[in-house]
Amino acid sequence: MGQFFFIKYTFIYGTVITIARFDEFFEPPKPPKCISRIYLYSDMWRSFDRGLYDFLKEYIYRPSGYHSENVSLTSKLTRSFMCFTFIFIWHGLSWEVFLWTLFNFIGITLETLARVFGKTSYYLHYVKRNLSDSNERRFLAFITSPLTMLSAISNFFFFGGIDAGLSFFEAIFLLNTWIENIIIIIIFYSMCQISIEFNHYKKSKQQ
Repeated sequence: MGQFFFIKYTFIYGTVITIARFDEFFEPPKPPKCISRIYLYSDMWRSFDRGLYDFLKEYIYRPSGYHSENVSLTSKLTRSFMCFTFIFIWHGLSWEVFLWTLFNFIGITLETLARVFGKTSYYLHYVKRNLSDSNERRFLAFITSPLTMLSAISNFFFFGGIDAGLSFFEAIFLLNTWIENIIIIIIFYSMCQISIEFNHYKKSKQQ
């Protein structure tokens, strides 16, 4: 379902972008990035619907103190909450949209907390000192895998409705055996590794 949604968005955005560039009226947002190589919530919101992201950043996130120095964690989470409240209202006041928005806000919050922890002296002293670059990457892919899984489940609420979302949620978290869950985690771990490698490849080409 996610791939079909991506193709739909690519077609719609691609058509509008082509017309806008032909008109030379303004520089439109870039088309959405393929969701198969996105493993972080922040990257998904930044790279998929770029027009919505630009709107949120310009009219909700920045006016609430984006340019302030030494922004506190509470301020960041409050501004994220304001953005997702708008997203919930914008996409429709329904239960499936609420759950989709809630899971996304939880994912962004956990990612933000992880980034803060990654800058602490404990992480820099213990993890950086005891793990090689390759093992640190494996560690990051492993702890990111549950977030990628949560992102996929939340999209089922948005694409298929509340019944489809609850069915997938129940199947993964309530009905699966521990062996099946390990297999799922390995699959999502591999997806994260592929996404990380692709991002490194893109950066190396740009340099």
